[in-house]
Amino acid sequence: MRIDPIIISEDIVAVATKFDKICSFLDERSRRMWCAVEAESFGYGGITLVHKATGLSKTTIMKGARELKLALDNLVVDSNTIRTAGGGRKSLALDPQVFFGSYGLP
Repeated sequence: MRIDPIIISEDIVAVATKFDKICSFLDERSRRMWCAVEAESFGYGGITLVHKATGLSKTTIMKGARELKLALDNLVVDSNTIRTAGGGRKSLALDPQVFFGSYGLP
């Protein structure tokens, strides 16, 4: 099966346009994962297409695909929380002697 070069160039322009719009909001890891998702959506030849559109190396895009697969494999499906266990501030253990003593309260 031969792929028409015009379609590929249109796809490259489309990916490049999306990448330019979102790139400034992504950090290094999320940029790799975004490119991996885009490459996966094109199937065979997607990594090369995204490489040409974004300028990221093919190994970087493949690393993003591995990271994405690991993240999806470790995802807890049954969780209703956004944060992982242990996230957020730690609770303050109050010692009444110290708390009330510092303000001179009985």
